Amino acid sequence: MESLGFDSVVPASAVRLAFAAFLVSLLFSCTVSAGFTMDLMTSTEPLPDGGGRINFSLSNVGDETALNVMLEPILPEGFKAGPFFVSSLPPNKPVNGSFVVTVGPDVLPGRYPLPLMLHYTDRNDYPFTIVFPESLSHKVPAVSKAFAVIPEVQITGPDAVGFNVRVFNQDSKVHNMTVRLYVPNELSSDVSSTVVELKPQSSSILENKMRSVSALYDSDYLILASVSYVDDGVVYSSIARGRVRLVKPASLQVSENVFQKGWWLVIAVVLVVIVLLAYLTLRERRGVVKNDGKSGAAKAKAGGKVKGR
Repeated sequence: MESLGFDSVVPASAVRLAFAAFLVSLLFSCTVSAGFTMDLMTSTEPLPDGGGRINFSLSNVGDETALNVMLEPILPEGFKAGPFFVSSLPPNKPVNGSFVVTVGPDVLPGRYPLPLMLHYTDRNDYPFTIVFPESLSHKVPAVSKAFAVIPEVQITGPDAVGFNVRVFNQDSKVHNMTVRLYVPNELSSDVSSTVVELKPQSSSILENKMRSVSALYDSDYLILASVSYVDDGVVYSSIARGRVRLVKPASLQVSENVFQKGWWLVIAVVLVVIVLLAYLTLRERRGVVKNDGKSGAAKAKAGGKVKGR
């Protein structure tokens, strides 16, 4: 059997076009990125004695499918419920689910914080977490007269950053308030829970420190702080929201700018190579057409000479 060489099977123009297509696909694969944006809605009535069901709808409004999704309730003492699992969550395809919550016999009536921790991974198995601010009522609803405020926290580099949580008591009574911080797994705080006594119509500033564990630069993370107290046998609580922003260090920004300039140089070179390949292919095709025209004229002339003899 006769062996076929590369040149005898694939024309040079096809090779150039295939190489140009490869460069284009490589260029787009390096510059296109995806992300996640999660949305959660819950619906619940006050839980009766023994417990009840909490319904929710979880949506991915980003542009990449979330994998290994787990929604985990962070329940106060006396409440029990298991996590909710789903193997994948495509964009714009909400998933409905529910938690079956059991309530112990000694749990006081009132309103409790119920943060939900969402765990998921991307297609490279990189883990992400989000905390959602939710609450639940047991037997009776209760409106809290205490709340917290969390200023924006900016983290640059691996070192811990100091921040404050300010707690307010708008009631006319003294209350011992339990303040608890909820952060995603990408972050860590020195103090997660503390108790503070607040006089009527007063406030207190709680000092703390936050550091990055695996947070990504140029990303924002939601953190929560709950404030709870007991008054006349009823639990009152509220949840404050705060934002932690990861900022690149100046040294990293400089090196990244240099890389970006170099990357644009690579893009320019790739585009020049593509244009050059297209030009050579077009020139080759024109040469083939021109040669075919000359050979046809030569054959016609030769045929005329033979016929005249």
